[in-house]
Amino acid sequence: MDVWGEDNFFYNLTLDSIVSYRYYFSVLERIRILVKRHRLLFSGKAAQQLLDGAWTVEDFIHSILHGRVVKRTKDESGVARYKYVVVGPAIDGDPLYSCGKIVERGGQAYFVITFHEAR
Repeated sequence: MDVWGEDNFFYNLTLDSIVSYRYYFSVLERIRILVKRHRLLFSGKAAQQLLDGAWTVEDFIHSILHGRVVKRTKDESGVARYKYVVVGPAIDGDPLYSCGKIVERGGQAYFVITFHEAR
């Protein structure tokens, strides 16, 4: 199964145009663009979950590309405006919960705070 999906439209966009078009794309579309371009940062907790758990980076990517935003909350750290909870299927179909935010780090990136099996 191709974790990158069938939609190649986003590959024609530059990272600068993502910022320029932030009002035209939904939050999930912007997150998917960043994920497809490997603009990912993992917190220490999320990185440890990758090392210790049954989930891989490919599982995380698949869940973002095929999932949906189920919750948006203010980012109390002030690094970003909001944190987003995305629930989507891992490669094997099991639901995966993730929480992350879009941050500015030499351009935009998706910062993954945590992820685990959805309950």
